[in-house]
Amino acid sequence: MPKTHERDLCGLITCRPGEFMRICRSISTTFQIMRRARRLASSTAALSWTRSTTCDAHLARVPKIWRTAGASNDKGACLMWAQRVIPDQVMAEARALIQKFPALGLDRDADSVDGAPTLEVMWVLDGKYIHYPLSKIFKTTVEEKLLPLIQRQYELHGMADGSKLVLCEALLRVYEHGARRVHPAHYDRDALVTAMFEIDTRSPDACHPESLMSDARADLAGPKLMDSQAERTADSHGFEGQGFYVQMGAHRSSRMPIVMAPGDVMAHSFDLQHGVEVTGGKRCSVIFWFADCASSCSTKQRPWYRAAAEAGEPDAQYNLVRVSLPSGQTHEPRPEQPRLHP
Repeated sequence: MPKTHERDLCGLITCRPGEFMRICRSISTTFQIMRRARRLASSTAALSWTRSTTCDAHLARVPKIWRTAGASNDKGACLMWAQRVIPDQVMAEARALIQKFPALGLDRDADSVDGAPTLEVMWVLDGKYIHYPLSKIFKTTVEEKLLPLIQRQYELHGMADGSKLVLCEALLRVYEHGARRVHPAHYDRDALVTAMFEIDTRSPDACHPESLMSDARADLAGPKLMDSQAERTADSHGFEGQGFYVQMGAHRSSRMPIVMAPGDVMAHSFDLQHGVEVTGGKRCSVIFWFADCASSCSTKQRPWYRAAAEAGEPDAQYNLVRVSLPSGQTHEPRPEQPRLHP
């Protein structure tokens, strides 16, 4: 009678012929990824910033734990930091609007990442400005400073002609106690490039421009990186917790929380996993999603995913599957709320 099963590990595991070796290889691969994650997490301070050759900004590459042989040419996700892109006057007007109208008509639709209420207000949709108060404050800065900055940065979008890049959507999002406090690690599925800046939510007396800029700009080689377990205080940014972070792997130990000064812009390529965690106070961010052309924006096509997926990029392969799912099935299971430290 043919042998159809084998016993291994002292008879504790019963499996079909050859299956045991596949299990062993899978376990070995898992341990390799875990070891790589620990090495990367222990070297977050080594994130190297270099000055861009095409615009006034700094660039860094964020390593990917799950890089595959098929994507061996992948240098990591691109992260860009540009100082003082948003003028002080624009920041002051935005802060005044938020303090005067704290609700701003925030939407409570289910978020595509975790299904929780979005608590955001969309002010650019399909390339059109649709929210007058926010558009009045930001439109000139977006069109004269931010969009040209992103278009010139090839490392972010990989387009031979960056002038075709368009702003597709922009939104303002609020994190505070009693509302949304986290945005789990995710990818921005509708954006070839994402840009973001924070609005200081402290009282006006605590927001003197020089005091706002001094700490985060002390090291001009790049924005500050926090320890993955560290938390900022409300006195310095208006909120507590890690705030914006990039995450190289599946585990939170691979997070790199990044501290920005008001007016600074952080932008990243579509393949960067990132998120937000706020444990106290109030955080307000303005987010911009750019597409490769107006047609991709209006039709919600994402050609950059397919090209990267066919080249063996695992992030693109994952997102290509996600955007192919029926509407309502794209968000991840809702995570636990962050644990507050005593």
